[in-house]
Amino acid sequence: MVMKDKLVKNHHHRLYYRFRKLGILTLALISFGTIVAVPTYITVREIENQTQHAETNRVQEDLLAVEDVNF
Repeated sequence: MVMKDKLVKNHHHRLYYRFRKLGILTLALISFGTIVAVPTYITVREIENQTQHAETNRVQEDLLAVEDVNF
């Protein structure tokens, strides 16, 4: 109540509530962005790992095929 009285007395209550709303909006946007970004990042990393693993297996199979041809 003391804070509200000071704001009303100094006529800063409009600015206080405007910036409070802005802070809440910023917090909501950051949390939403985090909720969207983290699973996307994890999925991209898993796809990269699977691609790299498949490429490694393909190279090993190619090397085995070359060795079979040489013998």
